[in-house]
Amino acid sequence: MDANGCKTSDSVNLSIYNLPIIDLGKDTAICKGQNITLLAKGDFVQYSWNNNFTSASIVVEKEGEYKVKVSDKNGCEAEDK
Repeated sequence: MDANGCKTSDSVNLSIYNLPIIDLGKDTAICKGQNITLLAKGDFVQYSWNNNFTSASIVVEKEGEYKVKVSDKNGCEAEDK
């Protein structure tokens, strides 16, 4: 209560969302001259691969580490490599 006898209050609603689950699968190998498609399975709204691609899947033919960061409709993010 303040000096004039007035009262005040406030409230806030909080929502908690589950983190997205992303799994690119096991590490793998291919033969020279072949390629493999890596797919970020799930219902995501944004994809960001470490090779600057932004699609749900990428085709790779070079050795290296590939990882993807995904965002869902709630803005939650997850990453897998």
